Amino acid sequence: MIDRLAGAVVAAQPGRIVLDVGGVGYQVLVPARDAERFPLGADRTVVHTHVVYAEDRQEAYGFASAAERDVFRQVIGIAGVGPRTAMALFSVLTVPELRDAILREDRKALLKVSGVGQKLAARLLLELKDKALAWAAETPRAAATGPRADDEKAVAALSGLGYRPAQAMRAVEVARARLGAEADFETLMRQALQDAMG
Repeated sequence: MIDRLAGAVVAAQPGRIVLDVGGVGYQVLVPARDAERFPLGADRTVVHTHVVYAEDRQEAYGFASAAERDVFRQVIGIAGVGPRTAMALFSVLTVPELRDAILREDRKALLKVSGVGQKLAARLLLELKDKALAWAAETPRAAATGPRADDEKAVAALSGLGYRPAQAMRAVEVARARLGAEADFETLMRQALQDAMG
């Protein structure tokens, strides 16, 4: 399987690019929102790929990071989710946004995606909730410092104590709202634990 491609972007449009690798042009389907991450004319662009082989076609799905590609693979591992539906999901939501939607059990965010109905949204929420906490550490995002990093640590700590991910996230959000951005991790954790215990 082709795991990554590196070359010059010789054609680009929302949802697809053509990458020239040693004189061979590879068409790669990419999230529509990622056009700026694969700029036309870029001399050396690395694309992390997942290739689907079928009787009548071969399609390469590409991502700016291996972590995003790995989350994509987890999503298409769910019954009823094909690569095109998963790519539609990634074209609407970034991995951090998808993670937050899963942990908050925000079905409306998932229903914005073409091809995702009520039943599939419910399945995504159910089957991805245990995986979603790990995505924060694996997925490139804004530098994890200050209150945001402490919030994520607190969610992980509460989950480690046996609380459901969505319950842990709600408790941390409530605690942060009460305490403000200046509260340190220890203070936040104590308050979040009280809120989680009800």
